[in-house]
Amino acid sequence: MTSPQRSCVTRAAAAVTALLSVGVHDMPAAEPYQARHECQGVVIRIAGGRHEAASIGSYDIRAYDGDEMVFLAGLVMPRDGEIVHSWVTADPGGDGVWIWVWTACVGTGRFGTVDVFRLVRQTLVPCEIPEPPRALMAGYRGHDEFEVGNGVLYRQFPLYRDGDANAEPTDGTRCLEFDTRAGAWHLSNRKIASHEATQSAAPEQEDVP
Repeated sequence: MTSPQRSCVTRAAAAVTALLSVGVHDMPAAEPYQARHECQGVVIRIAGGRHEAASIGSYDIRAYDGDEMVFLAGLVMPRDGEIVHSWVTADPGGDGVWIWVWTACVGTGRFGTVDVFRLVRQTLVPCEIPEPPRALMAGYRGHDEFEVGNGVLYRQFPLYRDGDANAEPTDGTRCLEFDTRAGAWHLSNRKIASHEATQSAAPEQEDVP
C-alpha cells in the first residue's frame, strides 16, 4: 500500500512535470487586456480574449454611443502576440474615429505591429497599413515602440550592426511615421519614450471596470 506521504510526493512530481511540459508562451495571460476610450461622442472598448495564451489568441473591439446604451459596431480580431497599448483618435477629416491596437510578439525580438480600424457612424472597418520600404528597415531586429498623434502613427526601433547581440544594439535608433492622409512611411525626427518607462505616468486610456 502506498503511504499518504509518498502519494502526495508522487502527485506533486506529476504536477510539476505537467507544468514543465507546457511552453511558457502557451501559458494563459494573467489578465486579458482591457481598455475604454471616449472620442467624438462614442465609447470604444477593447478587450483581449479570456482564457487564451499570452502568445496568440484574439481581441474584440466594441463601439457604443456616448452613454453606452446603444451598440454601434464590433469586430473580433486574431491576435499574434500580446496587446501592449491602444489609442482612439478623431479622424483628421472630421468624419468618424480611428482605432489603433499595438501588439508585440512574445519572444526576445518583441516584434511589434499595429492594427488600424476606422469607425464611421455604425461601420467598423479594418484599414491596411503597408510595410515600410526595405531601405527604411535596414538594421531592424524588432523591439518596436509605437505612438499615435493627429492621425500619424510613429514607429521607433533600435538599429543593429552585424555582430550585435540581441540585447545590445549599437547603431542608435530610427523613427518612422505613417500619415493616414498621405498613406506612406517617412523618416521622422520624433523621439518616443519607452512604453514601459512611461507606465507610471497618467494613462491615455481608461481600464474597463
